[in-house]
Amino acid sequence: MRTGRSILRAARVGAGFLRRAQPTRDIPEDFPADKKALKGLAQSLWQLSIALGHTMSAYSRLSKTRAISVSPDGLLGGKGYVLPLSEIREKLAAIIGSLSAITDALHDEVRAEHWQDMPKDVEEVVEEVEEVREDPEAEAEEEYEEEFGEAPNEGDETESSGEEAGEG
Repeated sequence: MRTGRSILRAARVGAGFLRRAQPTRDIPEDFPADKKALKGLAQSLWQLSIALGHTMSAYSRLSKTRAISVSPDGLLGGKGYVLPLSEIREKLAAIIGSLSAITDALHDEVRAEHWQDMPKDVEEVVEEVEEVREDPEAEAEEEYEEEFGEAPNEGDETESSGEEAGEG
């Protein structure tokens, strides 16, 4: 089974989010960083980190779902929103790559030198983000279990050990 980190790595490669040379930032030492703006960055980082975990969990679950088990033609949806399960997986991988790149950038920003004297309430949010970043998928699965009283994989009859013909 893929781990959260291997899903992230695969999504980044598949979505073209390899680390590339970025322009360096030249922030003056006397830059007046607005501590109120930092709180919004930290809150956004937390929200996106949670979203990343839920998206990774959904991707993992859908990767184990055989399209033929839920649809005779391998398509899902209706009323104008019809997609092959394989395309849904591809889109989720791209989303994971995007969310990962965004959360990495925001994380680097809130940890930058010009934010070192962050307010206590912001520090608490950033500490929570650190916990989520350790294993975003596990965090999402814990939330699922709290909400529904069972782990996401309990009672799941859609798992298969391999891909079926025609799915990628």
